[in-house]
Amino acid sequence: MKDVEDIAERTFALEEWDRRSGGLATRHLAFGELRSVVDLTKASMGPRVRDRLCGQIANLADLAAWAAFDAGQSGPSRNTFGLGIRAAQEAGDDGLLCHVATGLARQEITERRSKDAVALADRAMGNVPLSALSMIAAVKAQAYAIQGDETEVMRQIALAESIYSRVTDLRSEPRWMWYFTEHKLLGETGHALYLLSLVKDRPVSDLVSRLRRAVDSQTSNRARSKAIDTAKLATVLYRQGAPEEAEHYARTATDLSAVVRSARLDAALAEMRRART
Repeated sequence: MKDVEDIAERTFALEEWDRRSGGLATRHLAFGELRSVVDLTKASMGPRVRDRLCGQIANLADLAAWAAFDAGQSGPSRNTFGLGIRAAQEAGDDGLLCHVATGLARQEITERRSKDAVALADRAMGNVPLSALSMIAAVKAQAYAIQGDETEVMRQIALAESIYSRVTDLRSEPRWMWYFTEHKLLGETGHALYLLSLVKDRPVSDLVSRLRRAVDSQTSNRARSKAIDTAKLATVLYRQGAPEEAEHYARTATDLSAVVRSARLDAALAEMRRART
């Protein structure tokens, strides 16, 4: 069990590094760690240790898959999310299954497979903490956004916020949900509104204020999220005819890109530059 606990600590440290530096910087180390941990399943162990080991494989697979997706490697990402789902199922851990399934759902959203994303979000429902239920609703809002279903987007955003308001202490919930802070919720729901505005090709109520609150409350240890959200905010402001405020956020996003290596950030910056011209 001490080996499994050590894996959990290394995975947590890798997650923190990934959020600061991006998948292009971390994916090789994450996959190397994943391969070595999967090899441990060949060793002799009791059922309790094996269940915990499978849970950590699921957690690490989620990290490696997300790093690959952030690096622009869709195929390896999808395969690794699949490994994570199977490991979470073997562990019998609803929470980790939720963690991995919603990660894959975000990839489906980016690749415009909204029905698959909703199905994965529904699959993530189970015996999970309140913060996870709020996250699921935010992910579903993004999935419905690319369908152009504004009513359902707003319903899911309201549900996500209502559930999150009942979270009294995030640190008392499972460690894999510690990242889902209030500013992360703002970023996730802001992304849903951003996607909806693209589909509808018009401004959407509360989009700018929500992204602005997400950006202004984020810290440097979440540099990737802050950079991507800031680029989206600058893009929206350029399109809405507010170039001076847009330039302020564009400079911030560009400065953050010096320390974050992420294909998703590169895409967001490219979209921002197109909106500027």
